[in-house]
Amino acid sequence: MTTIDRNGALHDQVGQYAHQTGGAAGYDLGVPASPPPVPHDEAVANDTELARIFGELNRLQSESAHAFDAIHRAADDTFKLTVVRGRSKQGPWQMSNQDAETKARELAASEPPLTDRERHAQEVIEKWGRVPDRDLTGEQRAEVMAAFDNQRDPHSKASRARAAVEKIDALREQRAALVEEAAPYEERYDANPWQRFFLVQASGGHIHKDMNCSTCFPTTQYAWLPTLSGLTEKAAVDQEGAILCSVCFPTAPVEWTIGKAPSDDTCPGSGQQHQWGGPHPRKNPTERRGFAAGNGAICPVCGTWVSVTSNGFGKYRKHKRPAT
Repeated sequence: MTTIDRNGALHDQVGQYAHQTGGAAGYDLGVPASPPPVPHDEAVANDTELARIFGELNRLQSESAHAFDAIHRAADDTFKLTVVRGRSKQGPWQMSNQDAETKARELAASEPPLTDRERHAQEVIEKWGRVPDRDLTGEQRAEVMAAFDNQRDPHSKASRARAAVEKIDALREQRAALVEEAAPYEERYDANPWQRFFLVQASGGHIHKDMNCSTCFPTTQYAWLPTLSGLTEKAAVDQEGAILCSVCFPTAPVEWTIGKAPSDDTCPGSGQQHQWGGPHPRKNPTERRGFAAGNGAICPVCGTWVSVTSNGFGKYRKHKRPAT
């Protein structure tokens, strides 16, 4: 690229900045040149690995929740109880995770170190204790039986606290390793971002550009679509349907956000409101209502028996046309 100064002299561009002129000729705005877009195959390869790592992180998060429950139980914590409509309901733990972990570590530290025999017994039980007897040799079976005799009482407070603390420490180490593994892939994306797509794992879920959409909840589960990374919004619609989030993709055409079109075999009567009739609906052969389950009616479009919603609107549930 060539620029011209105030005197009309031409200059070839040198360096990382694209010299753009604005207003009077020759004014260097110093705007960094945009890097070329990342090829689709590179974006897919990068995000495929990241999706795998994030899947492992989600698994560890679920395991950590169960591990902290063990921490609370080892710390002799109890649940808060709330009364809802006259019934007791189990609430959260009384102690915070940090306080429960501190107490559990204190209990674990009060236990004397394992002897060599106890440590060997623990290793044997971890290796063979859950293997069915039929899959063990006679020597292995005898070793397991001796290990159960020589192990430290696993049900003592100190033993339960130690096991819970070791579990949470192991999960943290695994998480740190995964975060470190994800770092170069994250840096690759941050250096030159590309379009990403995430599908909400729920009935009628939409596609979002990230996992921080204001229309979702902290508990929302996403499915990463790495095969679409680096592609356009239209490519996502072509593959997944017209389910783009209108908040994440405000410039997308409306027809790309209206949801998936019903299948060809869906009866047009699906979703229509049923007109309940007759003074004795339980005796009406064309409909059934007022029961705990099995309420329904005959669809006026296809003439088949269809269940009807019981939320007061009485709509025919989605159903297919009868086979001809």
